[in-house]
Amino acid sequence: MESNYLVRSYTYDQLQGNVALPSFQRSLVWNKDRKKNFIKTVLSKNPFGVLLIYQNPETHKQQIIDGLQRFTTLKEFEKKPLEYLDILFDDRKPFEAIIKLILNEYNSSTYEHISNQIQNSIKKLFKTYTISELNTDRRFINELRISIFSTYSQLEDTATGSLIRDEIYSLWMELVEELSIHKINIPIILYQGSADELPGIFERLNTGGTSLTKYEVFASTWSDVILKHVDISVAKIIEKRYSEVMEKTGMQIDNYNDGDILANREITLYEYCFALGKLIKEKAPLLFGNKRSVSYDSVDSIGFSTLVTFLGSHLKKMSQLDKKINSKINPRILNRLTEKIISVYTNLEEILKYHTSIYGKYIESQVISMAYTLFSIKYKIDIETLEITDKNNYLQDLKDFTENVAYRMFYDILRNFWSGSGDNKLFEILETPLDNNKYLIPVPEESYRALLIEWMNDMLDKPSKTINQESKLFLSFINSPIVNKVNDYSIANIIPKQILKDKMISLGVNHVANLYWIPKDKVFSQFKNELIYLKIRINKLSEIPNFPLDSDFPKLDSSFYDIEYRTFLENHSRILINTFLTQK
Repeated sequence: MESNYLVRSYTYDQLQGNVALPSFQRSLVWNKDRKKNFIKTVLSKNPFGVLLIYQNPETHKQQIIDGLQRFTTLKEFEKKPLEYLDILFDDRKPFEAIIKLILNEYNSSTYEHISNQIQNSIKKLFKTYTISELNTDRRFINELRISIFSTYSQLEDTATGSLIRDEIYSLWMELVEELSIHKINIPIILYQGSADELPGIFERLNTGGTSLTKYEVFASTWSDVILKHVDISVAKIIEKRYSEVMEKTGMQIDNYNDGDILANREITLYEYCFALGKLIKEKAPLLFGNKRSVSYDSVDSIGFSTLVTFLGSHLKKMSQLDKKINSKINPRILNRLTEKIISVYTNLEEILKYHTSIYGKYIESQVISMAYTLFSIKYKIDIETLEITDKNNYLQDLKDFTENVAYRMFYDILRNFWSGSGDNKLFEILETPLDNNKYLIPVPEESYRALLIEWMNDMLDKPSKTINQESKLFLSFINSPIVNKVNDYSIANIIPKQILKDKMISLGVNHVANLYWIPKDKVFSQFKNELIYLKIRINKLSEIPNFPLDSDFPKLDSSFYDIEYRTFLENHSRILINTFLTQK
């Protein structure tokens, strides 16, 4: 099968002639020390990182996707070499020979004085000559000769002067060979396939310690898409991002001046997607559980994925988002889209908050599928113009969604529905008419019962040393009378760990049927770690919805061992399942 990419080695000249740079991109810029180290690596003929170049299969135009800093540093060095390289002259034979020839005739001077004069002349020339001109233009030789002989004029037409001219030529040849970057080999991966695959390729290339994600590819491919008059909340996110990055890294941001973004409210499509992701997580943090960005600069994919989904596309078509949101979009339309997206996520969090506050493993596609459904219930969007209109008759759909979404969410979590091919399953939600959307339809009771029995049996056969989050989420449904105050409760074992340990019972202490919510107050705090079978009668435990009644509670005496504990778990599991399904 023919590959979509080629591994090549381009020279700097070939790269300059064939590859386009993004016309506008705000990105971290290496400081001078890092640039100098890179140039030193290049000139020392040591290896350096590969460049990822995308070749459009239709236009054949090539664009740098990854490696922009390396290439732009080479371009800067080519124009102003002395800013990136400390060129030493004292140990160069032609330079030393020139000084000695002059010193023989001007013995009243000193070696150091002559050396400083000639070095200053060379450095002055380097400020006006690029590496290309040094390579191809003999004027450098002539101007250095004129500079030397203007100071030491009596040597110009002598045999010594002729020797000096020869050494100037040798010095020039030495500098050309040492500083030339035009023929250096630059490792290239030339990707020629679909742009839709670029993010995944980019991400795989950058695994191994770098913080880059697949979404960084869009910083280059969408660099020409400038969105104007964006919402102030969006502009603030981007302003904050760059100010914090510069403070943290000590580096500069290309095409960025402090305060410009807030003042102009002009950003790229990539920056808009980045900001939208931050806003969604800031406004609806419970929907994303315990997932936190490593830093404010890290990319939250939710903004990218939400836009693509809400505009009716499969996530694999993310690279084509610039065809729908581009520089021509009316700012009013874009800002209304932003407002409605944020409102949908905050509304969804309000609906699910009593459950999401205790669960932290949500898969992004699952969250987006619920948010998209709610968006579709309340709004209609014209995919061509992106105009959003409010629906009039949506109250029944909203009621069905509100009643069913949490139970459907938990059902999908228990069967790992969103693991693996979540992108495809999300697209199925998009293609399904709202009348058949699963979040508006109850899960059949027998299907739910069978799944819960299987789940609880798995916990018997594969006991966990910790309380899993699915158990906590299940109890949040069972304990509906206290769920709106769930933060005032904590999880405890019905039959304490110490009893099971003393009895050498091998079954898991953290089975969901051995758990209950206990209030975090003084009345109950003493019972969390107390051996319940030795307790004074705790009448108040009857106030806890899933704590077993006396008739269901096992006798914790000398006859209590594995079989008795398993029987208790099985019996209490059935009670919990019935309670859950009755409330559902």
